[in-house]
Formats: sequence, structure tokens, C-alpha cells
Amino acid sequence: METGEVSGILEIPHGVYIVRIVERIDSHLHAYDEVSADVKEVVKKNKALQQAQGKAEAILKALNEGKDMKAIAGAEGLTLKESGFISKTEGSIPGIGKYIGEKEGLFTLTEESPLYPDPLQYGTTFYLFTLKGSKEADPKLFEATQDELRQRLLTKKQEETITTWITGLRNKATIEVNQEAL
Repeated sequence: METGEVSGILEIPHGVYIVRIVERIDSHLHAYDEVSADVKEVVKKNKALQQAQGKAEAILKALNEGKDMKAIAGAEGLTLKESGFISKTEGSIPGIGKYIGEKEGLFTLTEESPLYPDPLQYGTTFYLFTLKGSKEADPKLFEATQDELRQRLLTKKQEETITTWITGLRNKATIEVNQEAL
């Protein structure tokens, strides 16, 4: 396409687009000196993230084998922190801010099975969770936040319904491009 031309309808996973070419720049390879620092930085960050994930998974495996969390943390130079009680009503981990309300598995941990099965990633950090204790929900707090919880659940259900509906419409739709109008 040339500058000023308009595309047909383009459907991608995030929406439907019509594109107008504002400026055309022919493809070319950048000189090594122009991009090497950026590429090295991206590769370095990706490798560090993969290494951190591997380390988190190795620690999780050791914990599943019955090794002591404090001993592993000390040997690895890691810090253990307690989150305090986490509730679905608050939805996030104190001190971290990561929303975990949708992680049902965190709320089904038991004394017999206290370890969450996957490391949770937040940014470039991985977290492992183990149940230290549990307590029953406060009925008064539930009553106070019941409307908020109901609204949160309703919003989630509405989004799921709309997404399903739109997907159904897309699957049934046939699009004809009116070349004369272009």
C-alpha cells in the first residue's frame, strides 16, 4: 500500500481495524551499532526473568519434598515475609499490591496441603505462598462489603457475557468489502 491508501477491514484478536497509511518506510535492517545495546538489554532481562522463574520453581520443588522454607531462604539469600491474612474481599496481597482475588487455589489451601502449587509473578519478582494459618470470615465485614463483592461479581459476569456474545457475533458474521466506497 502507498501513502494515503486505506486498507480493507482487518480483524485481529483485540478488535477490528481499518488502516490508513500515513507514512511508508521501506523495511530495512538497522546497523548492528544502532540496536546492539537495546537487544543486549532485552536479552539480559529475559534471561534474568527465566532464571528467577527457574529458581522459584526449584525452591517450590524442594518445599514439596518437605525441605524447610527458612533453611532454603537462608541458603539462597532470600527474604521471608508474612502477608498476614489475605481475603477475597480485599483481593490483594498486603505489602505487594498484587491482585489475587481470582486465584481460587490460594483460598483452598489446607493444613494438609499448605503450599500453593505455582510461583506467582508480579513484575520481575516471583512469590511462593504457603498457608500459615486461617480464620473464618468476619460476618460483620462481609455484610459491610457485600454490595462491593456483589458489584465486582456482577461486573465480571457481564464482561464474560459480552465477550461470549461478541465472539458469537464474529463467528456468524460475514463481511463484504464495498470496493466502490473505498
